[in-house]
Amino acid sequence: MASQYDAIGANYDVVKRVFFNRIEQHNLRKRIIPLLNKPDVSVLDFASGTGFYSKHFLEWGAASVVGVELSPAMVDVARQRLDATPNAAKATFHVANGFEPKKYVPEGSAGFDVAAGVWFLNYAKDEEELTRAFENIAMNLKDDGVLVAICPHGVEDTESFASIVNCRWDLATGVKFNYLYPLPDEIGYRMEITITPPATEPEASVVKFQNYHLRKSIYERAARAGGMKGKLEWRMAEFLESEWTRMLKINRDDPLWKSFTQWPDLTVLVIHKS
Repeated sequence: MASQYDAIGANYDVVKRVFFNRIEQHNLRKRIIPLLNKPDVSVLDFASGTGFYSKHFLEWGAASVVGVELSPAMVDVARQRLDATPNAAKATFHVANGFEPKKYVPEGSAGFDVAAGVWFLNYAKDEEELTRAFENIAMNLKDDGVLVAICPHGVEDTESFASIVNCRWDLATGVKFNYLYPLPDEIGYRMEITITPPATEPEASVVKFQNYHLRKSIYERAARAGGMKGKLEWRMAEFLESEWTRMLKINRDDPLWKSFTQWPDLTVLVIHKS
């Protein structure tokens, strides 16, 4: 997985400049900011990439952030990004595999208050790997800690969902999820994401990478087996319909928009450790 992102490097940030990021960021902000608006909140940011959200977590109220990212090229970009801000001293980054349990808790701390995983868990290819990810999350959180994760839409019937999503090529969000083929034992799908730069960036390159969409029940079993025993909620993506349909130049009654809002590409998974 690191190799595909080492090759992409800073170019990955194009995903943060396309329309899709408005939807992603709106839903993440809504779920995570209430957790950050408390004294001395620490965040462990899995799959921190180029530090885009690590930077935002500090701006949104976190006291400190530790990022974990497999790609050294992306960690280099993240460090440069935070070094250019007033919050540089509050951020630390590690080159590490988030699917291999490891303690990142600072000395003298009981654990992190919040774990964030923006498009992290979808790199697990099966239940065993997903369970290890949850083990890593649980071992680093305080007993009352919370995970907030952006994931593929939580569904059990991934085959029907794949058919719906693969018919949405004409929706100009800048990000296309293409479901390639089902995984063994009907546990989910392999998918490819294509990011098309905004028209205002003619020099930017199209970015492609692959990951997985596992069934909802597999996420839930893996979370419990990994030590996340508390309240588990799949938060349906919300849409600022009138504003966003105007920006996309699409009618709210258009079948493409209806499909996208009824079966969105993303959801927010919130799980309490205990």
